[in-house]
Amino acid sequence: MKSQEKIDHNSQFFSISEGTFREISDNIQIGISIVENGYYIFMNKKMREIYGIINEKENRDFSILDYVVPEDADRVYKIINSSLKNGQIPRDLQFWIIRRDGERRYLKSKYTIFKGRKKTNTHLVLTMDYTEQKTTITALEASEKKLRELFNSANDAIFLSRIRGDKFLTDFIEVNDLACKMLGYTEEELLELSSLDITDPEVKTTNKEIIQQIVTKEQGAFETALISKTGKKIPVEISSHFFNLEGEKVILTIARDITERHKAETEIRNLNESFKIINSILRHDLNNNLSVIMGAITAYEDVKEQALLEMTVKAAQKSFDLIQKMEELERALVNNEGLTIVDSEELFNKVISSYSLLNVTFEIEGRCNLCADAAFSSVIDNIISNAIKHGQADKIIISAEYKDSFCNIHIADNGSGILDEHKNHVFERSFKHGQTAGSGLGLYIVKKTIERYGGEITLEDNFPKGTIFHIKLKYRVV
Repeated sequence: MKSQEKIDHNSQFFSISEGTFREISDNIQIGISIVENGYYIFMNKKMREIYGIINEKENRDFSILDYVVPEDADRVYKIINSSLKNGQIPRDLQFWIIRRDGERRYLKSKYTIFKGRKKTNTHLVLTMDYTEQKTTITALEASEKKLRELFNSANDAIFLSRIRGDKFLTDFIEVNDLACKMLGYTEEELLELSSLDITDPEVKTTNKEIIQQIVTKEQGAFETALISKTGKKIPVEISSHFFNLEGEKVILTIARDITERHKAETEIRNLNESFKIINSILRHDLNNNLSVIMGAITAYEDVKEQALLEMTVKAAQKSFDLIQKMEELERALVNNEGLTIVDSEELFNKVISSYSLLNVTFEIEGRCNLCADAAFSSVIDNIISNAIKHGQADKIIISAEYKDSFCNIHIADNGSGILDEHKNHVFERSFKHGQTAGSGLGLYIVKKTIERYGGEITLEDNFPKGTIFHIKLKYRVV
């Protein structure tokens, strides 16, 4: 009798305990369930809400896989199946489900062993509806991904760097793809460097001062040069902003490669210089030709020689040819046509033809092709004209030869020569000397034109007298 009473007492205890468990679990805002061999045998109120189950009787005899979304089903099945076979409990399981009402929810479940009365494979599962948090995290990840894509698709190099204590150096903490491509580093390599590691050594001191100014004024814009991994100097336009990011002092720097801009600016400067030379050539050579015409006309009035009229016509024709050549040169420069291959012998013969009425002997030796444009005729003409007019030369030898990948031209005269003290100044603008001095532009124009071709011109004394001009030009268009 006592034994029976004890058994009844224990049954009553267990009955109260189960009722108490249900009452407690139904008042907890965490989903509580008991899973036996992969099937739910108990759900508390919150768990039923999570799954959208209204009738408590419906919470039995269905598997977790009955609600899992198709894209997560295979993964969840493998985890549960492995757990049932080897007895290893999945500590955390995260997945999407489709509730009874069709709404998608994201769940996080934690498993622990629960020894059932039948000693079967039974787990106590605690589940939280993590949908709002998951949605927020997904949105943040999408936003971060979008920002990263924008960061890496920018047309300029972007560097995010932290300020060191001395305020002179900034260590990179973020760089975009274009920054790596511009400088030739991998992202990992670049993040090991500081701003001064990629700064042109010639402006490092200046950049330290600029960094201090940026920190003080919280922004700055300037031009500098960066050095790539291979040592290439890259001119850039910098725009920087200083601010606090999560309690850390940082500088956001946007660097724009202005190599092409510098190239365009150089081309514009060269073009303007070329136009100045064209105008100088026209003024100088036309003035010379007009002087010849005026002199011939004055002399003709006295002696009435036909040769003087022919000289006038040649000088006038030479002026017309010059204007036409300069028009062609101007058009070529505007259209960026560059240099062309010129036959030296053909050009020399054309230039000296205008001096046929003078008592001057010309010799042409050798032949080569060279890179030039329409202004080169004026170069040769100016040197010959100076030799005759200012040096009173009556013999000029023009030679051309290939040497060291260049076409070397030598123009030698037997004139009075150039004084030693003047040799370093004859190519200067407006340099004049002697009674026959002209505008001083002739040899200046010659030097500027040769430099524009990427060549060089020098001079030396001829033996026994006179001067030799040496011109070195490329013979291939590059």
